[in-house]
Order: sequence, then structure tokens, then C-alpha cells
Amino acid sequence: MSFKITAGEKVAIVGKVGSGKTTVTKLLLGLYKPSKGAVFIDGIDVRQIDPADLRQAMGVVLQEVWLMGGTVRQNIALGTEHPTDEEILRAAHIAGVEDFIKQHPEGYGLRLGERGEGLSGGQRQAVSIARALVSRPNLIIFDEATSAMDAGAETLLIQRLKENLNHATFVTITHKGALMQLVDRLIVIDQGKVVAQLS
Repeated sequence: MSFKITAGEKVAIVGKVGSGKTTVTKLLLGLYKPSKGAVFIDGIDVRQIDPADLRQAMGVVLQEVWLMGGTVRQNIALGTEHPTDEEILRAAHIAGVEDFIKQHPEGYGLRLGERGEGLSGGQRQAVSIARALVSRPNLIIFDEATSAMDAGAETLLIQRLKENLNHATFVTITHKGALMQLVDRLIVIDQGKVVAQLS
């Protein structure tokens, strides 16, 4: 498999279940090492970059949302060094956290149980998206990031992302047609190979 994504480009990687989409995400994150070839980001082999530095430079939302016991604010701030309230509120607005948290008396101080207990699946995804956006990363990767969201929340998210992705490189792996509104190009993969690239 070989493809190139230009800085600032918005791309969707699509394919059938088991085609290798999530493996691509894990290769980008340095979680998997390629058995042949290499993954380059800004011309540097990702194996030469400290995994912690690599992940800190990206905004990533994986299929399995991981939240910790603690407040909503703490969960959004996790992974970013000393984010300001303004940065947290901006990310929460884009992701749609603001839409449900403003109705709760504890607001961003709402305490969650382990794995985000106390929120619905879609709300947990919104918190995870806010966390990915809070540091304004140059590379944003979504892997089925809206799978548990209802249509209304997803529509608002897409609208806000259109206004805020700006020059960031955006890669989404999705089965949902709605997120295609955000991309310039589709990369279609099947059985671990690129079978089409559509603009």
C-alpha cells in the first residue's frame, strides 16, 4: 500500500470491514511498525520520532473512546500541557460538548465514572473529539469518530469543523457518508491495497 497526503489536505480512507483502514491509523500513530517500507510524516520516518512526541503533535479520535474517571474538563485537557479555559471552551464548542454540558448544573466540573460512565456513547465521542482539538494540532485523525452520535449532533459537528479545520491536515476513516462533506479526496482500500483515489 502506498499513498501520499499533502499538508493541509482533507482525506477520507474508506473500504469494507477488514480492508485495513484501522491498521493504517495504527501505522500513522506508530502503534504498529511496518514490516516493509516506511511511514513518513513531514519527510521523517515515524520510527525516528518518540511515540509520545508523535502522538502529542496529532489530534486523534479512535474507534474505542477512552475517558478517565474525573471531570469533563480534565478529560478534555488530558494530553495537552496546561490548556487555557479559552482553549478548552473552544474545543468543547466545536465538538458539541458545550451543547449538552451547559444543561448540567455542574457544567465542566461534572464528574465521570471510569471509561466516561455518566455520558452516552455520542457524548463520550464528543469529549474525545474536544480532547483531540484542544491543542489545535496540524494533523487530525478520526477513526469512526462519530459512530455513536445522533444525526443532529453529527451535523453540528461537521458544520463547526468546516469552519475550524483551516490549514490542518485531516484524515477520517469512516463508513458514514456525512463526514465526506469535510474531505477533498477519497482513498479506497481493499485487502490492504489502495484500489482507487477519487477527488
